[in-house]
Amino acid sequence: MTALVVLAHPRPESFVFAVFESALRGLRQGGDTPEIADLYADEYRPGSALSATHRSALDRTSTLVLVYPTWWTSQPAILLGWLYAATTEGLGSVKSLVCVTTHGGPRKGNLVAGQSGRHTAARTVRAACAPGASFHWVAHYGTDKDRQDRRVAFLHRVERELALLAS
Repeated sequence: MTALVVLAHPRPESFVFAVFESALRGLRQGGDTPEIADLYADEYRPGSALSATHRSALDRTSTLVLVYPTWWTSQPAILLGWLYAATTEGLGSVKSLVCVTTHGGPRKGNLVAGQSGRHTAARTVRAACAPGASFHWVAHYGTDKDRQDRRVAFLHRVERELALLAS
């Protein structure tokens, strides 16, 4: 497996960044050497084409891992712009799409709102992937009012699930 992990969060001290690091650890434990596309650090601008580095990484990728916070029930604008460019150019080598996300509110609230972020990934992005591509949703709900032990448990879950996917 060759994984590309796309991070869409501007702050390295955030919980989402800790989730990103757990995803990388899990992939490495499973035997992968993941590539990274940090959209903020790479100064990606929504509406732009993919950089040559991102396009090249995608061409080698069999597993695309998206790590992001869910804001207003969807992916951040920077990630939506990147996904638009990626799906337009094609994701034909991607056989597995993985979303690892956090939600400030509870799961029920996200269900009532229609889960637009999950649907965007599972339907639109996955449709641009290789035929029969798998989809994995790893979500943490209630982050805004969360206890530390639940956050730690989620970090372990991310690491464990991505290690299994990579092996």
